[in-house]
Formats: sequence, C-alpha cells, structure tokens
Amino acid sequence: ILFFSRFLKVKEFFPFWNIALNVFLIANIFLSIYIWFGDISLTDNLANLSALLVNFFAVPLSIASIRKKYSPAWYYFFGYLFVLVTFALYMLKIYNIYPDVTINIMKYGFGIEMCLFSLGLSERIGIIRSEKEIAQKRIIEMQTSAKTKLEKEVSERTQKLNNILAEIKRDLNVAKKIQENIL
Repeated sequence: ILFFSRFLKVKEFFPFWNIALNVFLIANIFLSIYIWFGDISLTDNLANLSALLVNFFAVPLSIASIRKKYSPAWYYFFGYLFVLVTFALYMLKIYNIYPDVTINIMKYGFGIEMCLFSLGLSERIGIIRSEKEIAQKRIIEMQTSAKTKLEKEVSERTQKLNNILAEIKRDLNVAKKIQENIL
C-alpha cells in the first residue's frame, strides 16, 4: 500500500484516495495484530479480502496517474498487469483449465514486475532530479534578481546620500562665507 501510494504520488494527485488508503493501511495494521490473538480462518479471509481491495485501488489509481501524464505510472500499471495475468494463468493451471502453463509462471510474473518497477523507479528518480535542477535554476535566478535589485537600491540611496552631502557642503560653504563676512 505504501509503495504504490508513494510510487503513484497518490497524496499529490488524489488526496481523497490518499485518506482512504491510510484508513485501509491502519485497518491492515489492526489485522496484523489480530492474527496473533484471533481466529486464523477469519484472519485468512480478511487478509485475502485485503489483497483483493488493494487490487481495486492499485489498477484504477495507476490508470488515473497515467491520465495525469505521470510517466512512471505506466511501468507500475504494466508490472502489476503482468502479475495479474500470470496469476490468472496460474489459477487456470491449478484448475486444469489450461494445463500447459508452467508451474513457475508466477515467478516469471513477479520477475517482470520487479524489472518494470525498477525502470519506473529510475524514471521517477530522473523526474525528481530534473525538478530539483529546475528549482535550483529558479533559486539562482531569484538570487540574481534580488542581487541586481539590491545593487540598484544601494546605488540609488548612495546617490541620494551624495546629493544630500553635496547640499550640506554647499550650505556649510555659504555659512562659512557668511561668518567670514560678519567677522
């Protein structure tokens, strides 16, 4: 839950679903505690229900993230899709509906899923790096702009002070001449 929530940026893109996932996560924590004290068959059923609900969250949220143009969501979607397809093929093998499937099909599905998740994570890292670079460029631009503005203000104030100083010197010279004429 935490992995796909962070991987698909659920908190940023879908705040309501983030709250729902957090409630679901808390329920799973209580389920994990209940395993130690409760009925095993009930706990088993609740764990299966929990896994099923995660599927109902994961696939639609990955599709919604894809619609928001978040490219790592494609890797998550296809990785998860491989696991679901291989699980379906495994179940067909178990029930002898499609017996030609190898018993290791789930291992292949999880292997492909891990590879796709890794590719998605590397793309996400690339996105984070580019966002960081853009933010750093903005900061540098803001600093340069602030520096230029500050230099301009300092220059203007220095000019004003020089004008006032020149005026004071003129007034002192006039006062000096008046004093000399009086004496």
